[in-house]
Amino acid sequence: SKEEWDQACIHLGVGSGGNEMLAGATQSYCNTETGENLYLLGVFNGEAATLVHECAHVAFYVCRDVGVTTYPGDANETYCYMLDRMFSHFLPFFHEPEKEGAK
Repeated sequence: SKEEWDQACIHLGVGSGGNEMLAGATQSYCNTETGENLYLLGVFNGEAATLVHECAHVAFYVCRDVGVTTYPGDANETYCYMLDRMFSHFLPFFHEPEKEGAK
């Protein structure tokens, strides 16, 4: 939730980034003392497609942080939107597997 995002940002000592109008958000942070990376991901509209979109952003961050070459920028955002739209389109075709013995 946006409230949890704001609480996490307060805990980390960073700005929340003005997420009032966003369906979701992702930020990456690096602890300059330890070199550890932290990825903050928020889904504010409860949609699985938003989770997919934000996970794609985290995947780009992780690739960057481990030295895998990607080409961020506008193409990054385009990819994330394309992935969430494809997910949203195909999700209705998936059905829960029937439990054994169910009629």
